[in-house]
Amino acid sequence: LDWLADAQRDMRRNCMKNRGFTLVELIAVVIILGILMAVGIPQYRRAMERARGGAAYSTLGAIQSAEQVYQQEFQTYTNLTNNLGVTIPPEARSGWNIVIIAATNSTFAANATRIAGDCSGNAVTIDQAGVIAGNWEICVNTL
Repeated sequence: LDWLADAQRDMRRNCMKNRGFTLVELIAVVIILGILMAVGIPQYRRAMERARGGAAYSTLGAIQSAEQVYQQEFQTYTNLTNNLGVTIPPEARSGWNIVIIAATNSTFAANATRIAGDCSGNAVTIDQAGVIAGNWEICVNTL
């Protein structure tokens, strides 16, 4: 009967050994996950920043179009978005400060400055001709 008890004990030990993962397997999984995260997280951040920028660009384009209509009607540009009937959507307001920074009879400039996120402090400006300038896009491309 001792040999039967020994055999049962050996079987239990063998079953327990086969239940888990080896240390090498766990380390390999951790390394693979680390590599995926090192590649994926920066790409995700860049994609999110570009999406947020799209809302700002869209709003600047709407302001530029509305300013052209306003200038045709009143022979001057305005520095108040309320006069233009342009509503800045929440996704553009979130993380961006969008204002008309200069308006005269013949020119205007509207600016969107990033106030949150990885590119905080960077800006995009549009003028009466629809020319867009700024350093926000440069920042996004370096993320």
